[in-house]
Amino acid sequence: MEERELAYKRAQAVMEYWMGRLSKAEAVKLLDVKTIRFWQMSQQAIVGMTVGLLNQPRFRKGVAYTNEQLEKKQLGAKIIELEKVVATQSQLIEILKSMPGCGGVTTKDGNKKRVSAGAQKKDWPKSDQSPARQPKIIESLTSSKHANASVVEEKPREEN
Repeated sequence: MEERELAYKRAQAVMEYWMGRLSKAEAVKLLDVKTIRFWQMSQQAIVGMTVGLLNQPRFRKGVAYTNEQLEKKQLGAKIIELEKVVATQSQLIEILKSMPGCGGVTTKDGNKKRVSAGAQKKDWPKSDQSPARQPKIIESLTSSKHANASVVEEKPREEN
């Protein structure tokens, strides 16, 4: 039996039981279900009729959005969110700039930048130095002199 026909048969049996044309035992036998299942179907029918008889909401003119309008609305919300993020990041950058140890540096194109004190090393090789001097500077930077260790020079061993 098709699902719709079965539902119609069940609804008819429940309605006849409610009107007193069938007893509960006759309805249970007609539908070939247990008594508790018939009671459950009866409760579902009451709830279904109650919901069906509620005032249904009406569609308002102009409220249904097209995809383009919905997309514009979503993009507007995204713009507002991103503007808040940018404002927060700008505040954080200003706080970091005001921290001690940050000094100003002028770049080649004349812009002034703030650089932390750790990035300003006096012995750092400059890009305008000649190629002949660069290997010496690189060698001095990569030598075995360290802050926590002394320079250890190995002497050749003499064989006896």
